Amino acid sequence: MEISFTNSKIFLYFCLSFVLGILIASFIKVPPAGLFAAAIFAVILISVFWRNKKLVIAGFSIIFIILGVWRYQSVSDSQGFLNRPNNSSENIIFQGVVSDEPDIRIKDTRYVVANKDFGKILITMPHYPAYKYGDLVEFNGKLKSPESFNSFDYAGYLAKDGIYSTMYSPKTKLISSGQGGPAYILIFKVKDKFREKLKAAIADPESSLVSGLLLGDRSSMTEKLKNDFAATGTSHIVAVSGFNVTIIAVIILEVALLIGFSRTQSFWISLAAIILFIIMVGAPASAVRAGIMGGLLLLAIKTGRLNSFLNAIVLAAVLMIAANPKILRFDIGFLLSFLAVMGIIWLYPILDHYFQKIPDTLKIKSILLLTLSAQIMTLPVLIYNFDKMSLVAPLANVLILPFVPIAMILGFLSATFGFVWLELAKLVGYFAWLVLTYQLRTIEYLASFYWAAAEIKNFNSVLFVLYYLIIAIILVKGRHRKVQY
Repeated sequence: MEISFTNSKIFLYFCLSFVLGILIASFIKVPPAGLFAAAIFAVILISVFWRNKKLVIAGFSIIFIILGVWRYQSVSDSQGFLNRPNNSSENIIFQGVVSDEPDIRIKDTRYVVANKDFGKILITMPHYPAYKYGDLVEFNGKLKSPESFNSFDYAGYLAKDGIYSTMYSPKTKLISSGQGGPAYILIFKVKDKFREKLKAAIADPESSLVSGLLLGDRSSMTEKLKNDFAATGTSHIVAVSGFNVTIIAVIILEVALLIGFSRTQSFWISLAAIILFIIMVGAPASAVRAGIMGGLLLLAIKTGRLNSFLNAIVLAAVLMIAANPKILRFDIGFLLSFLAVMGIIWLYPILDHYFQKIPDTLKIKSILLLTLSAQIMTLPVLIYNFDKMSLVAPLANVLILPFVPIAMILGFLSATFGFVWLELAKLVGYFAWLVLTYQLRTIEYLASFYWAAAEIKNFNSVLFVLYYLIIAIILVKGRHRKVQY
């Protein structure tokens, strides 16, 4: 089959080549001599075989791969100097500002602290004394380099957020408060109040679920509940990730269409939901990246031509990766976001074509196929990182996802009314509780089956690549079918 090289496809090849270069450099240190040899080879292809379009495109693709490798390695090399007095044998005393919302875990609390000399530091300490965003705190402890565990490159994972040092259980003393950005101080203050109103209007564990849906907050969830989410493949609904934003935004759009809103009105409702969610979770970089991907997908759906927005979505991903090359390997949320969007763009039309004879009652078929498309495309990443695959995920998602927008709206109204009249908040909260209880009981029931999730060990890179080769073959086979969203 002859491959046609349209300008759109050439642009896509160059973008993917740059991403491939980033990916290669994230696993392999490429010496300058190797980059120079590849560049010479690319120049020969372009200059000697300039009449052969395929070879010229191949030459420029190699150049973009080189640029990707250079970009990743230049960032890694330039940031290495921040890795200073780590692994200190004696305690050091310094002052730092809590630069992000505290991450409250079951056993401890983790703070990202900014210091002008040491950069960002991840500090793990007991729940008390507790600090908040913008607090200037004095720390007395040992500074250490992040250590990898179970073959996980923890240092690289933290480096994607500019963190190169850690500290455990230091002595602390509050110096002052209000040192952060005024907008973030306001957002986190409102978020804390909002969380309090949810707790007052809706009882646990339903309150923990709606807090996860609205705020991406899983700190009050029990380990059993988290495990149930993982076993049923529904963790994405309570995670600040691109997968969550993408799926929920599309489901809100589908529900809005079902209610009777026009495609344009549904688009704006879904986009507003994305923006509101990003603000409510505190606008971290991961949520902003997810919002951009989800917003572009919604725009593609609004026009009714997903493929026409493919290059725009890929370009957005490339720009994010170019700005922070480490997110490609170490930000699983970003990778899941991109793959989920690609699954909806590429796989959904194929699945929809094969199941076109099945009636789409209450948008159940659309929701199931959209979720399935995203899950098929993201499955290897989840298995590779978590060694587990949910066997009940399709059923769990089709039973749970249609009710997520309803739970979010009722939960939001309940907390909002809590600022005015608690009794009204509890009344609305009761209806939210009914929906949330249904979701929790469904998740608990499906997770109770011993076969709900299969543990998969030794899912190596060869199987990873083989899986996506099979997906690529399926996409090539189905590309001649002109089906639209």
